[in-house]
Amino acid sequence: MGQFRTKTVALAVVMAGAAATASGSVADYIFRVEASNQSGSGFLEFGLEVAQEANGVTSWSVAPGANMEIRDTNTDALVAILDSCGMTYVDDPVIALTFGVIAGTSDTAFSITSGSLVFPTIGSVTGRATGSLNVTDTDGDGASATGAFGGKAWSARYNGGSFAAGTVFADLVDPVSFADPYSSDSNIDEFGPAGSFVGIAGTLDDTALGVAFTLTANDLASGNGLFVVLPTPGTVMLFAGGGLIAAARRRR
Repeated sequence: MGQFRTKTVALAVVMAGAAATASGSVADYIFRVEASNQSGSGFLEFGLEVAQEANGVTSWSVAPGANMEIRDTNTDALVAILDSCGMTYVDDPVIALTFGVIAGTSDTAFSITSGSLVFPTIGSVTGRATGSLNVTDTDGDGASATGAFGGKAWSARYNGGSFAAGTVFADLVDPVSFADPYSSDSNIDEFGPAGSFVGIAGTLDDTALGVAFTLTANDLASGNGLFVVLPTPGTVMLFAGGGLIAAARRRR
């Protein structure tokens, strides 16, 4: 398995207004990727011990080119490669996830999930989710990636205690497919039109974020997703991967 290293993810949080009332903690694991194809199935999972924590932010990332091998749990056959990844959890609560993967020698199904961000119960909540999916053909025969959530690749969820058991807030990002050799293409999506936030009924006590898709053999996929939950309006700004994401946040 390729060597990995930890560093602070490239995400700066600039907060306006008073401190939020929610104080979160990450349950189970910080990042998990599963892969399966004709060669078998395997996973990589990373616990909180690899993360850095400071001022309500838990973060961890692995730079592109890490080439971390995902091998079958029984035969040790190579299934796929985790090329890069990153997680940021903010107590307020916010989850941001980035990834880069390379399919094996046959079409490969990937499932990549955050741990649950658990916090004291909050109500009168709004939320916003965004996602992107980028695909690159590496062997000259075109490429495609089709999401596992009714064709969508990303899913933002809440409550339930885990991503798998959570209630769906939004499923995002249509399939990416093209025939041009050695090309790249991408799709982006957001839930909350024109940068707005959408109401969530009831109360919340945890959130999770995940991406799952089937990628054509030997090809590369990457992307990033964000799930923000706000008790009341306000302002928080997130600078992620050179982009600026403005979101509302609690004020006194």
